[in-house]
Amino acid sequence: MPYICLAQALDDGIVQVTDLLPNSSRQGVYDPPGQTRYLTRAANDIATRTAVGTLQQPTASGVSAYLFDNVEPGGLESAGATLTCTGVLAGDLVTINGQVFTAVNGGAVAANQTFDMSGGDNATATSLAATINDAASIALMDNATGQPAWAIGGYASGVALNNVVTLLALTNPAAAARPGPNGDLPIATSNAVRLLVTGNDAAVITQLSRINGNWNTGIVAASAALIARVDAGQVLTLAGINAVLTTYGAELTNAGGSQSDGSVDDILAIMAGRGYRIRRNHVRTGALLQYYVALYPTRWSGTPLGGFTEPVTVYGTGMPNGSTEIGPVGNGSIGGSIGGMTAFRENAGIRHTYDTGPFRVSVAQGHLATMMAAAGRPPISLYPDSDPVPHFPWTYQGALTFPTQVGVRLVTVYDDDGSLLTP
Repeated sequence: MPYICLAQALDDGIVQVTDLLPNSSRQGVYDPPGQTRYLTRAANDIATRTAVGTLQQPTASGVSAYLFDNVEPGGLESAGATLTCTGVLAGDLVTINGQVFTAVNGGAVAANQTFDMSGGDNATATSLAATINDAASIALMDNATGQPAWAIGGYASGVALNNVVTLLALTNPAAAARPGPNGDLPIATSNAVRLLVTGNDAAVITQLSRINGNWNTGIVAASAALIARVDAGQVLTLAGINAVLTTYGAELTNAGGSQSDGSVDDILAIMAGRGYRIRRNHVRTGALLQYYVALYPTRWSGTPLGGFTEPVTVYGTGMPNGSTEIGPVGNGSIGGSIGGMTAFRENAGIRHTYDTGPFRVSVAQGHLATMMAAAGRPPISLYPDSDPVPHFPWTYQGALTFPTQVGVRLVTVYDDDGSLLTP
């Protein structure tokens, strides 16, 4: 199914495609779905995370909302952290994914998860890294119990430089499936001064964290970059979309091992004006929706909570006994359910485009070709100044707010795989 996307920041209902058939205004009883339509610009509301992992805004719609809900932030990244050793004492502890590593004054045995603090800060870091990397330590971290679901089958590697150990989260390939390819592992120390933890995310000191572990920092730029591809007439194939998302350590689908569950078709539909919406509270119960794990609010939940439709309760005279209060048989109970029935309505629907002969003619040499600023077609001007009286910055005359633009692209047309349909 092709998608016609508005490539200018214009209000809805301004740009109309009129040379497709059937004409929606003159549609006969036996005609297929109408094809002429007004075009709608992709929505792109702000969507940010609260400290407890819920949506900051009451609602959000559009591109950012879809990324927030369906694309794992940093899903292609390995979580990491640094441990700075400064005057470590015997008995100090480092705990990674439930496994405890103990500082001793000489005689450390890596296989017993002890590290030597007697040789100074640099030597302590070297000993700690060796203990973390020991096969016995890896096995213990890998099989730790009582940890978050995403930490099962995970362990850390360590590299020492001077008095700093750089940690990287890794995954046992044989481990059971869990969120993310290299997830965030819990970490703690017995003394935050002698064993200082610093994560990729400065706000997170209890886990190995990712550089792009939440969408708050990158979602505005990522969504704007995707919309910019439409405006510039660039492809929105999976590769084209991922070219934007990989900048933020993410991907649209789970092909690279992330939890993302987005699709090219959804992105194209949003760009064509279909409404994807997320909410802070459940539309029916009012309960807060957890887009990030409640106990670990920096960890994306992996469960989409929004959608293109929302449930509404409807009533009708076609229900049993003509009642408008009892739903039809099979809607929750034998003989109908009290209080109507649930229907799912589009947040903002779009008219489906069918790949017909008139559509192809319009793309090749008709209205769509003109709106795509095709070579040889009449150029389109936006905000032309047709007033013969010159404009001056006087209080009561106002100013020419929008400079005239000549030869602009109004639309970009995509095939259902995100490739371009061009004249």
